[in-house]
Amino acid sequence: MDKNYAEVVRRVEQYFEEHLPQYTVCEVRRKSYYTEDDYLYMVSAVKKDGSSFAFWSSYNDSIQTMNCGHYNLPSLEVCAQMMTEYQTCGAGYSENSSLLDYLCMLLVKNDDRFENSYQEFLYIRGYTDGINAQQEHNWEKMTTTEINTLLQKAVEE
Repeated sequence: MDKNYAEVVRRVEQYFEEHLPQYTVCEVRRKSYYTEDDYLYMVSAVKKDGSSFAFWSSYNDSIQTMNCGHYNLPSLEVCAQMMTEYQTCGAGYSENSSLLDYLCMLLVKNDDRFENSYQEFLYIRGYTDGINAQQEHNWEKMTTTEINTLLQKAVEE
């Protein structure tokens, strides 16, 4: 993933200043962890008067447009649940999936557990879920070097 997450957030905030000044951005989240989808994001926001929340399931950073808004939501928690529902990483794990695909699926499934920076989130989640996945699926035959290489790919992509 070549995109600098902080730059994407800055562009989303600029979009709101110009097109939706009645809202304040709460969260910007990747719509997918696939490299080819690195321009797609989701956004949640609160109305400046605090009366309601909104969620957009499609912010296209490559052309800086936002679509598929859901308005008058009661809470940020509802926005987070909707983000989880709309976030994709493929159809899930199968026997033909790579370990990296499985890590990606776990990242999406557990996206709301951490509130740190994007890179810290990927590193911690990738490491924790990677070790859990290895144990759950009897991948103990992987060497430490192979695990570290896999985790580094998860952070870099």
